[in-house]
Amino acid sequence: MKIATRTLYENIINNLGRASIDLSKANETVSTGRKINTASDDPLGLLSVLDIRSSMANIEQVGRNITTGKLWINVSESSLNGAYEFLYQAKALLVSVNNADVEPDQAADTLNGYINQILSLANSRVNDSYIFAGTKTDTKPFSFDEANPDQVNYNGNADPFSVKVGIDTRVTVGANGEEIFGEMFETLIEAKLNIDDPAYDIEGAIDDIEDQLDTLTAAISDVTFAMIQFDVKEKILEDLHLAYEDEKALIENADINEAVVNLKMKQLVYETAMSSSASVMALSIVDYL
Repeated sequence: MKIATRTLYENIINNLGRASIDLSKANETVSTGRKINTASDDPLGLLSVLDIRSSMANIEQVGRNITTGKLWINVSESSLNGAYEFLYQAKALLVSVNNADVEPDQAADTLNGYINQILSLANSRVNDSYIFAGTKTDTKPFSFDEANPDQVNYNGNADPFSVKVGIDTRVTVGANGEEIFGEMFETLIEAKLNIDDPAYDIEGAIDDIEDQLDTLTAAISDVTFAMIQFDVKEKILEDLHLAYEDEKALIENADINEAVVNLKMKQLVYETAMSSSASVMALSIVDYL
């Protein structure tokens, strides 16, 4: 049966078009190194890749939270250790006064310096956020009372600041400063004001400072544990990120050797189609001469 010339030409064009598209896709696969370059290449595979990318983005966000958390923990630990050193010196000073090795007036001035140093540490910040103000991180937690300069007020709240490290997991990085420093300021200020009073219970103050040193030790232990939590979580996230990278590569990346072989095959098919088409079209033209 004789095939109409128009039908013949349409078949030639269709075959060339398919061969050209196949060649273009094969070339793109080799050029990009990926099997999926457009949604039509592998719709289901593309959905899987998008899900993996979303999971990786969540991991990266948690990673940023951990970086922020570690910075808070480092500043918190440094501040608490500093406060511990000043408070320990205050205790040693009271012991010296109790033993009549230091004059009360001299001790009062030294205690005032310790109070100011500890106040500065209790107002420590990470960038513009106060770490001992609870969740009121934009509020300076401790300040001297305007009406009574021998009184320190707490301006934060009782809810410690935390960062999210999982769907339902948070790690505390800030603190309720009142719990840590409140009684400390009361004890030191009372000692400063009354240390020259023979009736002042200096041994009771020393005992109180011992308790407050224990409070600081517990707070330091808490931030140390939080750092361990961050380190463990960070390692888990690194492993999970690598696993997602491998899974994504398996779906998305092409086997280059296989892709090159496929490209050569597509080139051969395209060149053969071009040659055959040219021959058929030449014969068809001759029929009309």
